[in-house]
Amino acid sequence: MTTRLCVLLACYNRRDTTLACLASLADQVHPGVEREVFLVDDGSPDGTGHAVRREFPAVHVLDGTGSLYWGGGMRLADEAAWGTRPDHLLWLNDDVDLAAGAIGTLVTTAATVADRAAIVGALADPVTGDLAYGGYRRPDPRRLLGLRPVVPSARAEWLDTMNGNLVLVPAGVRASVGPLDPMFSHNMADMDFGFRVRAAGFALLLAPGLLGTCTLNRDKSRWSDPTLSPMERLRAVRRFDGLPPREWWAFTRRHGGARWAQHFVAPYLRAAAAGPAARWSGRRDRRLARPPQTDEDHA
Repeated sequence: MTTRLCVLLACYNRRDTTLACLASLADQVHPGVEREVFLVDDGSPDGTGHAVRREFPAVHVLDGTGSLYWGGGMRLADEAAWGTRPDHLLWLNDDVDLAAGAIGTLVTTAATVADRAAIVGALADPVTGDLAYGGYRRPDPRRLLGLRPVVPSARAEWLDTMNGNLVLVPAGVRASVGPLDPMFSHNMADMDFGFRVRAAGFALLLAPGLLGTCTLNRDKSRWSDPTLSPMERLRAVRRFDGLPPREWWAFTRRHGGARWAQHFVAPYLRAAAAGPAARWSGRRDRRLARPPQTDEDHA
C-alpha cells in the first residue's frame, strides 16, 4: 500500500537555507511513501517563494501575510494539506538537513505502534555535533515544566513533549488533537502540541538515532547574558521568539500544574537578576576576546 505523506514547511527570508532543505528532502527515498510538499513563504524579501517555485515546481507554495511567524505559517500549510486527506503530516523546519533514510525511520517507527503516536526526529547541531532539537521528559513529576532533553538511542524513546523541527503526525493523531493552537505564534506552539498529544491519550516517541542536522538557535542565551542590561534581557525574553507574556501565561496555566505561577514568573525574574559585577565581568571578557579591527570591519 502507498502511504500519502504531506510535508509542511514555513519559511521567511533565508532562500538558500530553504532550498537546501528541500534538496535534502528530495533525496529521501522510501518505497511506498508518496510525498506532497506544502510550503508557506511569509512574504520573504529575498524571493524565497519565487526561488522555490522555479527550482521545485511540484511544491505547493502558499503566500503568507508577512506576520504569520512559525505557528501561523505551519497552521496555513496544515490547512491546505489536511484537505487532501493524507495518511501522515510531516513537520519540517526549513533549516533541517535530513540524513539518509530519515523519513523511512519516522514512518517505520509510527507503524510499530499502529500510528497511535506522533514520532519526533532528533537533530544534531552541524558545527558541534551535539544534540540540538528533539524531545523532552519531565524527570520530576512535581515540576511539570522542568523538562530535560532525551538523547536518542537505538530504539524509540518515550517523550512528554517535543521540538517541532522534524515530527511525523499520523492522520489519526491530527484528527483527534487538531492543528497547532493559534494562541501561540512561534516559540511554544510545538511544545503545546506535544503535551496535547499526550493528554489526548496518544504516545509521543523519539525515533531511533539522529535523523539530520539543524543549527541550534543560540539567541535564547541572551535571556541570561550577563553582558546585557536587565532591560535588554527582558526585551529578549518577551520577543515573539522568546516567551511573550500573554502566550507564556496561557502555556504555564495549561501545562504547569499547581506551580504554574512560579513557572510563569521564573524566566522574567532570571532575565532581570544578573548584578552589575557579572555584567562588568562579562563586558570585560568580551572586550578582551574581541579580535583587532581590519579594513574589512569598516566595509
